[in-house]
Amino acid sequence: MAAATFLAVALLAQVSAAAAASASASSMGPIPSGVANTSLYLLPNNDLGAKCLDGSPPGYYFRPGFGNGAKSWHIHLPIGGWCATLEDCADRARTPLGSTRMQGDKTWRWSKFLSKGMMSPKAKANPLFFSWNFVMPVYCDGGGFQGKAGLRAVEGGSSVYLDGRKVLRAILRDLMTTRGMSSASQLLLSGASAGAQAVTTFCDYIAGQLPGATTKCLMDSGVFIDARDRKGGRRFRSVAQKLVAVHQFQGSDRCSAEYNSSTQWRCFFPQYSLRFVSRPVFIANSLFDRHAAVIGNQMPLDFTYADTCLSELLAQPITVGQLQSDSMRSAIPVAQKPMQHCTDAERDSVLSVAVNVLKTVEDYVKAHPQSAAFMPGTYDHGFTFVGLWNKMNVKGARLRNAVTAWYRGTGLKSNLIYS
Repeated sequence: MAAATFLAVALLAQVSAAAAASASASSMGPIPSGVANTSLYLLPNNDLGAKCLDGSPPGYYFRPGFGNGAKSWHIHLPIGGWCATLEDCADRARTPLGSTRMQGDKTWRWSKFLSKGMMSPKAKANPLFFSWNFVMPVYCDGGGFQGKAGLRAVEGGSSVYLDGRKVLRAILRDLMTTRGMSSASQLLLSGASAGAQAVTTFCDYIAGQLPGATTKCLMDSGVFIDARDRKGGRRFRSVAQKLVAVHQFQGSDRCSAEYNSSTQWRCFFPQYSLRFVSRPVFIANSLFDRHAAVIGNQMPLDFTYADTCLSELLAQPITVGQLQSDSMRSAIPVAQKPMQHCTDAERDSVLSVAVNVLKTVEDYVKAHPQSAAFMPGTYDHGFTFVGLWNKMNVKGARLRNAVTAWYRGTGLKSNLIYS
């Protein structure tokens, strides 16, 4: 299976048949989400003409804030991968990751995430953000909200709308004019996986739309690295280049101004783009992220194989000090002996990416002391929207508590927390 095709279907394979068969949402909203006080709102008549891949209107899930959180806002950009060819985008357009026509069904899995982790409306699970206004845009453009190519014809007679930037702008406009976000006093923009990558593009942009609010941002599992893979190529770079070509992907204003059209793909990778983000950012990222390893071709396109290999690699914990060592290979005992479940090339490629993840995050946080990072030596992908938000613990620091202390600006013992 081609890499681009894999990107388009890896997450879609997990979508239930019931969700795919759900009925069209015909009204603007509110459409019940299956989660208390959280509804889906559609924007069929938005003045930007923004559309999802299949031409359906963009939309967002919204839960109003209350009490002390009435003027505080949490916007979360969800996971979902990318479609890097027109054909893959056409396939994606027939799923809930390319359309809002299936979003109202309770079986659609985003409904589960609307009440988990740092999206939870319960104080015990989510002590800082539980009472805030919560927004989750429907991710339906396949380009991480960063495309502007518009209507594109697909071979075979179909077409897709690659309107990611318009989609997010239309949602933000509606939040400002109809939900009261224009009077926000504070805002957190978070994102997971593909959504985390988009945070590097939109953190300062959204802050600029709300000059009266204190804005901070959080990236969950989005430190994707431009590095050589197990076969000596650069699969992830190829994906980023295709996003530029197909979606007309564009990073933040500052990043885009730095790179020309032939190097705009660099704005996809945090190792190049993070330095342009001026607002404080909290980064939660495994050092050996399984999805990054598979999509980046450090591992074959097989998550079961990747999990087995990574489990063996991490059976004897690898420390940050070892990854920082100039003699990395000799410093890590497991790297001195043949592995049973993966090749030497796969092992070395994974270790090399881990070194790059660590360096990227360390360099950024050291240069931006109001930012912070939480980097467990695991291969988990995604923390904030699942149980790991409350369970993940590194050297006595729980992720939930670390994020809360960082946002409040008090009680965080170190702004670099890692295994």
